[in-house]
Amino acid sequence: MTALDLPDDPDLDDVPPDLAALDGQPVTLTDADGTTTTSTVVIVPGLWGHTRRLREGFYDDPGAA
Repeated sequence: MTALDLPDDPDLDDVPPDLAALDGQPVTLTDADGTTTTSTVVIVPGLWGHTRRLREGFYDDPGAA
């Protein structure tokens, strides 16, 4: 099984579409001192899903996750 065979992460729906489109793309970052660095955007859908569940009170239930 390869990564291409894996199902889509359901938390991907929580990632803003404009940001999700940048996943795997190179970006140039500029530090406050003017230094620039090229990096790759890595989206972690679970973090976005976790934030949504926190806002919705999912973890307030003792029987949840």
